[in-house]
Amino acid sequence: MRAKGICSWVCGLLAGALLGGYYIGHKYCLLLESVRWQANKNLAIIRLYDVWMMAKENSMGIDGYLSKKNISSIAIYGMDCRGIRLFHELKDTSLIIRYGVDRNPQTRIKGLDILHPDEIKKGSVDAIIVTAVFAFDEIQKNLESKGFSRIISLDDILYDLI
Repeated sequence: MRAKGICSWVCGLLAGALLGGYYIGHKYCLLLESVRWQANKNLAIIRLYDVWMMAKENSMGIDGYLSKKNISSIAIYGMDCRGIRLFHELKDTSLIIRYGVDRNPQTRIKGLDILHPDEIKKGSVDAIIVTAVFAFDEIQKNLESKGFSRIISLDDILYDLI
């Protein structure tokens, strides 16, 4: 009888250790996947800035690219560091930047209204430039459902320039 009790106790201990190990391993894998995704995103952003610098070194400007596409007024979607950089690059050109768009419109930039995506209206701009390149497909689908047709990813512009 005593051997049966010890055996049950040992089996319970082993089962708990296995379940605990699985749980910790699963949590670690989820964390690792999240870190890997963020690292890939950061690498893509660094590459985007690199391409942007190459275009500037070759005297190729985003304003000229948009002008050639008959785009004279834009909105910038994604007002994090890339959106702010784009605004400052284009603000003193012939392009009209009507507004910025962001799901968290708390960012304040002198000379630019920042709207939530639900506040923008079709026909107010010739094109929307999306700086949130990792979420481009989702953003494009959302904007197309609101009637916007000229939705351009910043990385598409930059890669076309080099």
